[in-house]
Amino acid sequence: MRSKTWTSWDVTEEVYASDVNMQAYFSNDSGGTDNQQGFICRYQDDDNYYLISFGSDGYLRLGLRKNGKWEFLLDEYGGDASKIDPSFNFVQASCIGNELSLYVGGNLVAQVTDPNYTFGAGGCGGAHRWHLRRSQCYHQH
Repeated sequence: MRSKTWTSWDVTEEVYASDVNMQAYFSNDSGGTDNQQGFICRYQDDDNYYLISFGSDGYLRLGLRKNGKWEFLLDEYGGDASKIDPSFNFVQASCIGNELSLYVGGNLVAQVTDPNYTFGAGGCGGAHRWHLRRSQCYHQH
């Protein structure tokens, strides 16, 4: 999907697990910095899931949607955001136990803990001028 501005998240029912690793290549086709892209894990329904995301400007957002309302565990410029390339990134995220982690280019840039969701589906996507090149979600063995 390509357009000037959009938001799209895709959840796969193929990976429904407690512990999951996800990876994707994201490219910023517009060159702008008003964007967010990342992953969803432990998806229960549209109102209950975790979000692990970043912006090409180094903004990090890890949180949960609970009963239709957002609760952000990390919502700031921070972590090791210097590892984020403004144009193209290989990104990995994991939901292992109570820990949510975000890696960019193999480097840990953000990590939080939360006990609310223990099982669910996984997925990935982006918002505002980013293009998802390729993604893969898999169960942690």
